Amino acid sequence: MEESQRSQAGEGLSPDRRNQQPDRYPGVGEGPIEPRVTRPFINALSMIMSWRHVGAFRATVHSRTGNNPEKRYSLEANPRLLRYTLQDLDTGSVEQFDGEARARSFNGSTETVHPGEMTPEAVAARLAFPMSLLIWGRAIDNYRFTGAVTRSGDHTAIGIEHVRDKSLHGSLILDERRRMLTKLESAADYLSYEDISAI
Repeated sequence: MEESQRSQAGEGLSPDRRNQQPDRYPGVGEGPIEPRVTRPFINALSMIMSWRHVGAFRATVHSRTGNNPEKRYSLEANPRLLRYTLQDLDTGSVEQFDGEARARSFNGSTETVHPGEMTPEAVAARLAFPMSLLIWGRAIDNYRFTGAVTRSGDHTAIGIEHVRDKSLHGSLILDERRRMLTKLESAADYLSYEDISAI
């Protein structure tokens, strides 16, 4: 028993074996561990996670899902207060959302948002509320981060891949000056904010 405990603590190992790091761990897959986390990726992720610090803004939204035609919206969002107003520029219909009041309205008809709803915001508003994007590798998500990051001026491209089919890739664009996501592009979805201005 004592010998077993010494071995588990590393006391019974030679210095070479004690300091050796395994190239894989039980239950973590069959191949070597891939170094996917870098400081630029952590910095970008930290900025995305700080979305509640983004001030109120307005933007024109371009949104496309699957083979559906692209739709355009006018968006006014206040991430700090969990609120937005979204107007369909083709039909004129208006959606309003108040996360603190747990209320969502369509053309004036209001409904209560269930507190357990994981992604209550409209797809077109989700760059302003990035925890509702299906990119985090959760059970409800279609995509997860790859760790790939490419910077160009004030913008950082962040790689994502499909959780079940790694041949399907996409990217997010982070505007570091505004400290917010401005584009999501994947095999099935396209979402972009343009003409962004503070309110």
